[in-house]
Amino acid sequence: MEEFEIGAKVLVLWGANRGNEGTVRGRSGARYSVEVEASGRVVTTTVRDKDLAPAGNWAALGRAKLDHFIARRERAELFVWWANHLGDAPKDAAALIELARASRAWVESQAASRSSRRDQWHARLAAAGATAEDKVAFERVWQALEAEANDALAPPRLEPEVREAAHRLMERAQRVERAGGEPSYDREREHIANTLDVSVRSGYGTFDEVRAQLVEQVRGEFRLEEAETIATEVTHFEALLERGWATQQQAQQGWPERTTNDRLDAAFETLNARGIVALQDAGYTMSDGWEDIAAARGDIRGAWGGVFFHRQDVERAVDGAGLMLAFGAFADGPAHEAESLRLAREVCEVLAQHEVATEWDGTLGKRISIPPFAWQKRRYD
Repeated sequence: MEEFEIGAKVLVLWGANRGNEGTVRGRSGARYSVEVEASGRVVTTTVRDKDLAPAGNWAALGRAKLDHFIARRERAELFVWWANHLGDAPKDAAALIELARASRAWVESQAASRSSRRDQWHARLAAAGATAEDKVAFERVWQALEAEANDALAPPRLEPEVREAAHRLMERAQRVERAGGEPSYDREREHIANTLDVSVRSGYGTFDEVRAQLVEQVRGEFRLEEAETIATEVTHFEALLERGWATQQQAQQGWPERTTNDRLDAAFETLNARGIVALQDAGYTMSDGWEDIAAARGDIRGAWGGVFFHRQDVERAVDGAGLMLAFGAFADGPAHEAESLRLAREVCEVLAQHEVATEWDGTLGKRISIPPFAWQKRRYD
């Protein structure tokens, strides 16, 4: 630890007077008596030697703040605080990621003593492959601390986008650490490709609508990456969409004049005309579907119930697994069950009239099933 002479100007790194400069007035072992001016008055406080630094050494103050966060396992605060002092350059983000890896190793290492944490951080950062540019980025942090002086201890004043960026960096750091290096996005790419394949073959949505959904998904899956990487992935999947769309349009030319999906479309139109709100590709889950039914209820004259299938049903149907239909009456109380059963029977009757086969056990506990068929939903755009 650094020793200070009587009368030396020092910076208090911790305690109630942290961030204040003062003058050493006495010493007893590892403790110093320091006179500081705080809140407009002069007070004398006792400070341990490790909690003092030469006056003006705001970098030491920043490191003490870092020690505090890690000692208390406040990982999120650590990220937010560092993000507040780092710029927007990509290398700054990389440096923050490396810091995260090092700090997590710290808090998970019970054997590490508090006094050795700073040295351990430097060693782990080097082991993580910090580049010269990373070190320059960290130097910018120290410079920022020196420039901001006491403000370095203030609560982070973060704009929403900065806070969001900090959380993205934390998520990416966790992904990097789990992968033991740069993360692989193979699973995400496979998921996007599968979703795109279903979207193209489903027959729902125009090209522009499918493309907009695709771009949103790609940006979401790669949100932790740099803008250039995201743009590259978007371009790749847009090309995949164009090829898939052209293939689907060509295949549609060879379909029979009237497909099962054509008959299903006609049956749903009949059901709507009878006051049964009939929706296809309604949301992604059962709850989504019922929300869509409720929203469409006002558009159907005399609506007394609904029937639908959602996107997960479509995903199975396009691969030849058949289709499941959810149903229910709008009636409340004792009448709900009887009305719902009546609705289900009418749905099955209308589908049969349009030559669409169904299977149902006659209870509310099971959805209506349309056995496997060739999914051929036309697009007319």
